[in-house]
Amino acid sequence: MLLILDCLRSAVLGEELQGELLDGLHGFDVQDPHIHADMPADDGVEVMCTISLSPLSAATLRQRLDEVGESVIMSQVDSTADAEGSYRWRVHVHVPDAAPAVALIRSLGEPSDISVSELALAREPEPAPVNSSGHER
Repeated sequence: MLLILDCLRSAVLGEELQGELLDGLHGFDVQDPHIHADMPADDGVEVMCTISLSPLSAATLRQRLDEVGESVIMSQVDSTADAEGSYRWRVHVHVPDAAPAVALIRSLGEPSDISVSELALAREPEPAPVNSSGHER
Protein backbone atom coordinates (compact mmCIF):
# COMPACT_ATOMS: atom_id res chain seq x y z
CA MET A 1 0.00 0.00 0.00
CA LEU A 2 2.89 2.31 0.82
CA LEU A 3 4.35 1.70 -2.64
CA ILE A 4 1.02 2.55 -4.29
CA LEU A 5 0.62 5.74 -2.27
CA ASP A 6 4.18 6.82 -3.00
CA CYS A 7 3.65 6.16 -6.73
CA LEU A 8 0.50 8.29 -6.61
CA ARG A 9 2.35 11.07 -4.75
CA SER A 10 5.18 10.86 -7.25
CA ALA A 11 2.81 11.09 -10.23
CA VAL A 12 0.80 14.00 -8.81
CA LEU A 13 3.82 16.05 -7.75
CA GLY A 14 6.07 15.00 -10.64
CA GLU A 15 8.76 13.84 -8.20
CA GLU A 16 10.85 10.68 -7.88
CA LEU A 17 9.80 7.80 -5.65
CA GLN A 18 11.10 8.00 -2.10
CA GLY A 19 13.59 5.15 -2.19
CA GLU A 20 14.29 5.25 1.53
CA LEU A 21 10.63 4.46 2.25
CA LEU A 22 10.69 1.42 0.01
CA ASP A 23 14.03 -0.02 1.14
CA GLY A 24 12.56 -1.28 4.41
CA LEU A 25 9.53 -3.03 2.89
CA HIS A 26 9.65 -6.80 3.24
CA GLY A 27 9.92 -8.39 -0.19
CA PHE A 28 10.45 -5.13 -2.09
CA ASP A 29 13.99 -6.05 -3.12
CA VAL A 30 13.52 -9.28 -5.08
CA GLN A 31 17.17 -10.17 -4.53
CA ASP A 32 16.67 -10.48 -0.76
CA PRO A 33 17.50 -14.11 0.09
CA HIS A 34 15.01 -14.26 2.99
CA ILE A 35 11.96 -13.77 0.75
CA HIS A 36 11.71 -17.44 -0.24
CA ALA A 37 13.21 -18.93 2.94
CA ASP A 38 9.82 -19.99 4.31
CA MET A 39 8.38 -21.34 1.06
CA PRO A 40 7.24 -24.97 1.31
CA ALA A 41 9.09 -27.61 -0.64
CA ASP A 42 7.49 -28.61 -3.93
CA ASP A 43 6.64 -32.16 -2.93
CA GLY A 44 3.78 -34.25 -4.22
CA VAL A 45 2.05 -34.33 -7.56
CA GLU A 46 -0.25 -32.29 -9.74
CA VAL A 47 -3.39 -34.11 -10.88
CA MET A 48 -5.39 -32.77 -13.82
CA CYS A 49 -8.35 -34.19 -15.72
CA THR A 50 -11.60 -33.38 -17.48
CA ILE A 51 -14.90 -34.65 -16.09
CA SER A 52 -18.64 -34.12 -16.66
CA LEU A 53 -20.48 -33.15 -13.47
CA SER A 54 -23.66 -31.46 -12.38
CA PRO A 55 -23.16 -28.12 -10.61
CA LEU A 56 -23.84 -29.79 -7.25
CA SER A 57 -21.34 -32.59 -7.92
CA ALA A 58 -18.77 -30.02 -9.09
CA ALA A 59 -19.20 -28.06 -5.85
CA THR A 60 -18.87 -31.28 -3.86
CA LEU A 61 -15.71 -32.26 -5.72
CA ARG A 62 -14.24 -28.80 -5.20
CA GLN A 63 -14.87 -28.99 -1.45
CA ARG A 64 -13.40 -32.49 -1.12
CA LEU A 65 -10.31 -31.61 -3.18
CA ASP A 66 -9.78 -28.54 -0.97
CA GLU A 67 -9.72 -30.91 2.01
CA VAL A 68 -7.05 -33.23 0.55
CA GLY A 69 -4.91 -30.87 -1.55
CA GLU A 70 -3.86 -27.38 -2.50
CA SER A 71 -4.06 -25.15 -5.57
CA VAL A 72 -7.48 -26.49 -6.50
CA ILE A 73 -8.79 -25.04 -9.75
CA MET A 74 -11.99 -26.13 -11.44
CA SER A 75 -12.90 -24.47 -14.73
CA GLN A 76 -16.12 -25.06 -16.61
CA VAL A 77 -15.26 -26.10 -20.18
CA ASP A 78 -18.71 -25.97 -21.80
CA SER A 79 -21.29 -23.21 -21.42
CA THR A 80 -24.25 -25.52 -22.02
CA ALA A 81 -25.32 -28.56 -20.06
CA ASP A 82 -25.74 -32.00 -21.59
CA ALA A 83 -29.04 -33.95 -21.46
CA GLU A 84 -28.39 -34.96 -17.82
CA GLY A 85 -27.69 -31.37 -16.71
CA SER A 86 -23.93 -31.93 -16.45
CA TYR A 87 -21.16 -29.64 -17.63
CA ARG A 88 -17.59 -30.54 -18.56
CA TRP A 89 -15.02 -29.32 -16.03
CA ARG A 90 -11.24 -29.12 -16.14
CA VAL A 91 -9.89 -30.10 -12.70
CA HIS A 92 -6.46 -29.26 -11.23
CA VAL A 93 -5.11 -30.06 -7.74
CA HIS A 94 -1.75 -30.48 -5.96
CA VAL A 95 -1.71 -33.46 -3.58
CA PRO A 96 0.91 -35.53 -1.76
CA ASP A 97 -0.22 -38.70 -3.58
CA ALA A 98 -2.30 -39.02 -6.77
CA ALA A 99 -4.25 -42.18 -5.89
CA PRO A 100 -6.61 -40.71 -3.26
CA ALA A 101 -7.34 -37.65 -5.44
CA VAL A 102 -8.05 -39.76 -8.52
CA ALA A 103 -10.28 -42.08 -6.45
CA LEU A 104 -12.16 -39.04 -5.14
CA ILE A 105 -12.65 -37.69 -8.66
CA ARG A 106 -13.80 -41.13 -9.92
CA SER A 107 -16.33 -41.38 -7.07
CA LEU A 108 -18.29 -38.54 -8.69
CA GLY A 109 -17.92 -39.37 -12.38
CA GLU A 110 -15.75 -40.78 -15.13
CA PRO A 111 -12.73 -38.52 -15.71
CA SER A 112 -10.83 -38.34 -18.99
CA ASP A 113 -7.41 -36.99 -19.93
CA ILE A 114 -6.00 -37.72 -16.47
CA SER A 115 -2.44 -36.47 -16.07
CA VAL A 116 -0.18 -36.76 -13.04
CA SER A 117 3.01 -34.69 -12.87
CA GLU A 118 5.69 -34.48 -10.19
CA LEU A 119 5.84 -31.06 -8.54
CA ALA A 120 9.42 -31.31 -7.29
CA LEU A 121 12.02 -29.95 -9.65
CA ALA A 122 14.84 -32.27 -10.54
CA ARG A 123 17.75 -31.15 -8.44
CA GLU A 124 21.32 -31.15 -9.66
CA PRO A 125 23.43 -33.69 -7.78
CA GLU A 126 25.95 -32.22 -5.39
CA PRO A 127 29.43 -32.16 -6.94
CA ALA A 128 31.88 -34.57 -5.39
CA PRO A 129 34.28 -32.86 -2.98
CA VAL A 130 37.77 -32.33 -4.39
CA ASN A 131 41.09 -32.06 -2.65
CA SER A 132 43.67 -29.34 -3.22
CA SER A 133 45.14 -31.21 -6.23
CA GLY A 134 41.73 -31.19 -7.98
CA HIS A 135 40.98 -34.90 -7.52
CA GLU A 136 37.80 -36.28 -6.03
CA ARG A 137 38.10 -37.42 -2.45
